[in-house]
Amino acid sequence: MKTNRCLTFMIRSCALSLTAAVVLCWFPGTVDSVAASTGHLQEREWPTEGEDAIDQMLGYAQMYNMRRMQVPPDQRITDFRSLILLADDLMAAPGTASNPEIDHKAIAFQIKAQSLVGLTANGDPAARTQLIEFAEANYEHENADFRKSARFLRMTLALSDYARDGGDTSDITNQADQILTAFPAELPVARRLLAVAEQLSQTGNKEVALEVLRKVEADLANVEEPELKRFLLVVRDSIHLTEIGFVQMITMIQQEPDDDHSAFVQVVKNLTTRNDMGRKIYTEIINATRWMETRQRYDDVREIYAALGETLAGNSDTELLEMAARDREMAEKRINSVGTKIEITGQNGAGEAFDASMVEGKKVVALYFWSTEVPQSVQALQAMIQIRARFEANGYELVAICIDEDVGRARGMFGGRMPPFVALFQTDETSRQLQENLGVQNVPFLLLLDEQQNVISPRLSLQTLTDKLNELLGPPANRGG
Repeated sequence: MKTNRCLTFMIRSCALSLTAAVVLCWFPGTVDSVAASTGHLQEREWPTEGEDAIDQMLGYAQMYNMRRMQVPPDQRITDFRSLILLADDLMAAPGTASNPEIDHKAIAFQIKAQSLVGLTANGDPAARTQLIEFAEANYEHENADFRKSARFLRMTLALSDYARDGGDTSDITNQADQILTAFPAELPVARRLLAVAEQLSQTGNKEVALEVLRKVEADLANVEEPELKRFLLVVRDSIHLTEIGFVQMITMIQQEPDDDHSAFVQVVKNLTTRNDMGRKIYTEIINATRWMETRQRYDDVREIYAALGETLAGNSDTELLEMAARDREMAEKRINSVGTKIEITGQNGAGEAFDASMVEGKKVVALYFWSTEVPQSVQALQAMIQIRARFEANGYELVAICIDEDVGRARGMFGGRMPPFVALFQTDETSRQLQENLGVQNVPFLLLLDEQQNVISPRLSLQTLTDKLNELLGPPANRGG
């Protein structure tokens, strides 16, 4: 498992994102002609000369980018090899693209880097040699972005080698040293090395992760620029979280949801006493309290917020102080809502305001806030619909409230039809007040009501919903739904 995760990271952490750049490259008439070609990239199937040669080559790159994850592995390898040739031709092409905002040489660099990484990840030894040569050839490139990307390409290879073979980690730390020597006290560089360290930590390589983090900490130790100083706190938070194995604890909670996890709760409480707390540790603490809310550990949540208030009292980060005050206020609203009756607001697809008759006779009602702008909430809605089908005959109903300002996209998801559950849209301040009253800060957000619309559970996760419904309604009548 370690190898697969690191190789996936190898692709994702490649020098630059091919997707981000090539997705901009729409050239009239180009993509159609490419789509009508042989189905995959042939060696030099593209023109290398002519007025629109650069646009044509960028069109081929765009086609590959749009479908690169849908093709079989053997064809993907063929495409990688052809794209390396395309990148070389694009880099050598004189002139510019028809869109003056597009730097075709930068895109060519990205294409070649990602293609070499892809081939290396698939075990091509020649590509590995080419990747090293390509990276080293660009260490002193006149373009600073190319220089940085070349250094991170070499780091990516070190990560891949360690993922495959294990053992010596010196190449990873040596690459970190070289990157920081070449680009000292630069925030984008420090951020990328932080991402490397966190990925190492997530894949169980705690000691290597700590070594990389401490190198970044030393690099930023004497900086005066405010943004870098704030980021230094993030790095120090990451060091502490890595030292105590915080990520591994989160993984354990996800794998063993029925366990009490009191030891984890105590670790979170210990974190609240750190006087040098930065935003990263604060964020992890808040995420942990939200998990505790789903387990009805309200006393623990209140204790943690009280401790945070004391620890942060003298903090100079005014934005963090405001954030903490708001988080505590909304947590209190959620906890205090238990047993209170609420008035559901919003309109359905026909423009009709919510009426209690829409959930009449239902013993338990799930109130689910979501948005088309948050893919995770859309995915969870699909699972919620399946759970509804299983428990509907037990007296369960789903009220899904979309909080989009423009409801057209959400309505379009239902194909112009009324869904079987209650779908509402909140577009005005009156209806949005419901979110404030219930302590809804972000989506997805789920809570349960009883048949009188009193709050039973002010916060639930999708993972705990089925257990709660079994507890309140008994086993699902429709087990196959």
